[in-house]
Amino acid sequence: MTYQTTFLIQDLISDNAGKRPKSLAIQEGDLQVSYKTFDEASNQLANSLYDVGVRRGSRIPLLVGKKTDILASMISVLKADGIYVPLDIKAPVDRLVSIIDQLETPFLICDVELAVLANNIAAELVDHLEVLVIPSLTIDGWHKTIQWGPSEPPPRAKNLDMLLSRASKSKRDYTSISEDVAYIVFTSGSTGAPKGVMIPHRAVLDYARWTTDHFQITPRDRLSSHAECHFDLSVFDIYTAFYAGASLYPVPKSTSMFPAKFYQFVEEYNISIWCSVPSLYTYFCKLGKLKSERMSSLRAMTFCGEVMPTSTIIDWMTAYPKIRFVNQYGPSETTCASMYYDFDTVPTNPSESVPIGRAIPNTEIFVLNGEGKQASENEIGELCIRGAGNGLGYWRKPDETERSFVQNPLCSEHFERVYRTGDLARLRPDGEYEYCGRRDQQVKYMGYRIELGDIEAAMSAQPGVSVCAVVVVKGESENDIRLIAGYEGGSQDNNISPDTLRKILGEQLPNYMVPKKCFRLENIPLNRNGKVDRHQLLEIIEGQLKEKDSLG
Repeated sequence: MTYQTTFLIQDLISDNAGKRPKSLAIQEGDLQVSYKTFDEASNQLANSLYDVGVRRGSRIPLLVGKKTDILASMISVLKADGIYVPLDIKAPVDRLVSIIDQLETPFLICDVELAVLANNIAAELVDHLEVLVIPSLTIDGWHKTIQWGPSEPPPRAKNLDMLLSRASKSKRDYTSISEDVAYIVFTSGSTGAPKGVMIPHRAVLDYARWTTDHFQITPRDRLSSHAECHFDLSVFDIYTAFYAGASLYPVPKSTSMFPAKFYQFVEEYNISIWCSVPSLYTYFCKLGKLKSERMSSLRAMTFCGEVMPTSTIIDWMTAYPKIRFVNQYGPSETTCASMYYDFDTVPTNPSESVPIGRAIPNTEIFVLNGEGKQASENEIGELCIRGAGNGLGYWRKPDETERSFVQNPLCSEHFERVYRTGDLARLRPDGEYEYCGRRDQQVKYMGYRIELGDIEAAMSAQPGVSVCAVVVVKGESENDIRLIAGYEGGSQDNNISPDTLRKILGEQLPNYMVPKKCFRLENIPLNRNGKVDRHQLLEIIEGQLKEKDSLG
C-alpha cells in the first residue's frame, strides 16, 4: 500500500482531484460530485470565508442538513485554516446556543433550510454572531442563486452567493500545521453538559492511514455513510474514503431503519464497506430480516461506538460467511477508534463478550489497576491509550482535560501524555483486550462490587433479548438501591418473558447480580448516536415501578 504524504486533512481532496479528477467523491441520491468539483467548490468557499474574516484557529460551527453540503463546508473551513464544529441539527436550541457560546466565534455557517433556526440561535447570544448562508453543491459546483422561497432572509443572514461567484477556485496557501485542531466534536459525557473534544489533523490522518491499509481500501471501493457528522463514528466513512480516493454514499435516515430499503441501497450503489453502530445490526436481527442472498457487493462490515452483542455477530457472520467483520473500539477523544478485533471464525458461545482486540499502529494500550500500576493478565482495570490518535483535550475545560489527559503513570523519565478512558478492561491470555464496562457503571451492592456490563452481557446472550441495559434505581438512603433491567424482545418466534429471563439469569449469575425486576419494553431509548440513552431508560423504568406500586 502506498501511503499519502499529506499532512493536512484538506490536502486529501486536492491530491485526489489531481490524480483522479473525474472520479466520484460523493453521491447523495441523484447528486454526483467528482473530486475535481469537490476540490474547486471547497476552494471557492474557503476563499470566501477568508474574505469575511475566518483565520487560523477560527472555530466555525456548521448547521447544515444535507451530507454533501456539510462535507464541503468542513473541508472549506479547513482550507481557510479554521476549525470546523459540526452541530446536531435536531438538538434543542438551548444546547446549540450553549455550544456556540463556548466557541466564542463571530460566524455560523448554515444552509437555506436552517437559516431561520440559525438566526434564532444568533438572537439568543449577547455577542454578535453573523450567519453565513451557503447554497447547495451541485454536479457543476455551488448552485448559482439561493432560493429563499416565500419568506424573507432572516436579519442576521449573510448570503454568500455573491462572494462565491467571485471567489477563486484555486487552492490557498495554508498556515495550519498537522498539530493544529481540525475539528471539535461535542459530547455529553457523564454529566450531560456539552464538552468539546479537540482533534488535530495528524490524528485523523493517522487513523485514515490505518483504516485504508487494514481494510485494503482502493479508489474502486464505495463506502456507505450512516453516522451524522457531529458523531465521531463518521470519521471512518468520510476520511477513509477521502484518504483512499474512494467514493462516499450517504445513507438516508429513512433507509437505515428499514432493512428492505437498506438492502436495496447497498445493491443499487454496489456498496463494498459498511460501518455503523452495533444497535443497527441488532435491530436487523430483532426484525428477523437477515437475508443471506442480498448485499453481494459487501466485502467488509465494521462497527464501533458501543458493545456488540455476541449473539448479534453470530447471526450476521452465519448469514454472511464471505464478508469480513471487524470490531473497532475507541472514544471520541482518541479519533473514532484506537483498537480493533478481526473475527477469524464465528463465535460459538453467545455468553462470551466480543473482544475489543489490540491497538492499531502508532498506538499503545495498557490497563491500570486500582493502585495505579499496570494490571496483570486477566486483572480488570482502567483502559489507557497513548498514541498518534489522541486528541488535544476539551475546549476551554482545562480541569477536565487535566483529569483525563494525564502524564503516563508508567513513565517518569519524560513528558508522555495518555488518555484515561474511564472504561474497564482486561488483557486476556491470547493477547486480546476485553471490555468490562464503565468505571462509572460500577456499583457497590450488598458489599459486592458489580459491573452492570456483566449483567448486560448475560442478558444479551439470551436468544430472546435483542437490546438491553441495566440501571440503578435509588431509594431513600444512599445504600438503598435496586438493579432493574430493561430489554427488547427478539422476533415474534423468539421471545422471552421477564420472569423467564430472571430465572435464567439466576442460574448464570450470583444472586446479588440478578436484577430485582426485568421490564420488556417495546423500544429501549437510544440517543442521537444510536447508543442506549440510560438517563431516559431510568425515567421509563421508574415510571413502570411507580405504576406497579400503585396497582399493588
